[in-house]
Amino acid sequence: MQIPKTFHAMRLWAKMAIILQDGGAHKETFHPTGDGGSKLCMLCRNIWTETCNVCDEDGTDLLMCNVIKTANLVLATSKQLRKTARYLETKVGVMTGEKFTNLQQALGITHEPYGILLDRTLDTIVQPTEVFMHDWMHLLFVSGVANLVVYLTFESFIGNDRKEVYEHFRNYVSVWHWPGRLHGSGLSEIFTEKRKDSHREAKRIKCQASDMLCLIPVLALFVQTILLNTGLCGDECRAFLAMADMIELIFSTTRLKVDPETLKASVELFLELFVRAYGYDWLIPKFHWLLHLSIILGRFGVLLNCFALERKHRVPKRYSTEITNQSKYDSRSLLMEVTCHSLAGITNPKVFDFEIGLIGGKPATKKVRAMISSMLELTAQHEILVAIESRFNALATCKRNDVILVKVGDASIKAAKVLLHFEVMSVSLSLVSMWDLHSSDSNLGISKWYATDATELIETQDILACLCHTKLRGGLVQVLLPPEFR
Repeated sequence: MQIPKTFHAMRLWAKMAIILQDGGAHKETFHPTGDGGSKLCMLCRNIWTETCNVCDEDGTDLLMCNVIKTANLVLATSKQLRKTARYLETKVGVMTGEKFTNLQQALGITHEPYGILLDRTLDTIVQPTEVFMHDWMHLLFVSGVANLVVYLTFESFIGNDRKEVYEHFRNYVSVWHWPGRLHGSGLSEIFTEKRKDSHREAKRIKCQASDMLCLIPVLALFVQTILLNTGLCGDECRAFLAMADMIELIFSTTRLKVDPETLKASVELFLELFVRAYGYDWLIPKFHWLLHLSIILGRFGVLLNCFALERKHRVPKRYSTEITNQSKYDSRSLLMEVTCHSLAGITNPKVFDFEIGLIGGKPATKKVRAMISSMLELTAQHEILVAIESRFNALATCKRNDVILVKVGDASIKAAKVLLHFEVMSVSLSLVSMWDLHSSDSNLGISKWYATDATELIETQDILACLCHTKLRGGLVQVLLPPEFR
């Protein structure tokens, strides 16, 4: 092929650092037998399922099931994984049928002739055990640990003749409000009578992963202040609260430096309390992956998740639902639509802009302009842009009417409600109603504030966090505090 003169050949060099996937994707990449196999974890040499009985037959006491301590894991190396896969390769054609199937089951690897573990050219490039990162979103919230634990917590109260627990929590959730970007207005509908039957049939809470992440802090307050005080199901409530603390710690790794040892202790405490409440029977394989999170955090310093990647699924769904004229070119047509959509998106000059400031700012209306000009003593020459949403740091945005924490001075922190985001002379500002503190409880992770109408101008960069909140009697508003502000 003749290279056009305008084309400049480039060679990019990269070092393989992290492969982030859920269990199914890892299975397609490295071909472990996965959750359905006897050896459920490709990163561990000694972990087997209880149902396969292999641990009962092992006379060395090296093989284990139902492990809830990181210290009991015997970790595999990339060299050992490749050795196992290549031993299996030597049995192709020698062993057939059921014997070969049983060998794959026993070794924990499915033979794939063109798999990564069999590609000799990748031996010095891809080290599976060193680049492996399990997505904690799928682990916790996609038919995951949280979905199961919430279901079991509610079931334990139903079993103690508290059949209205779903209804009570639905009413409790309905009075809470989430930041605008989280779309939390319909979360209470997850616990309707119809959905309740669906949850109980599936033996887990069925909802979007992002919905469950939003619900966990409110659920934790519900369990701690209401369910625990009934005197029923104490072990089950404490197991749930330990899980909520663990999830909070995992989620905090996206913005805070979390010590791997602290995460390990939190995971092990949760697993210990869960087993005390429910025994080992409910320990699905995703519980085991929790033990690897502190190891992964220690290795990479981060725990990545797939929330943003999963949202990308909406783009092909958006175009595929419109295809009604079926033909052999459907896939190509869909690929073209998705490609054009993505290319159009990145033409926006601010698509990768994470600087503090307005998102989609537009000129202010005459009324808003007059108000701002009066406050700041501006002239007609000054351009004023306004927006519903503004970025207050590289990782987060807030919208109008959100309840926020604001830095006031060098040390003080206050709650406030956002009334307006605007920008003047390239400075991002927010008009807020500043509130007065009533009380704070660090154990519950809440604070209560008197909502006032006193307005103040703040720099948008002084916003610290957006808060989940609920209105109380007497003009009080109760908010859930992020862990770093308790």
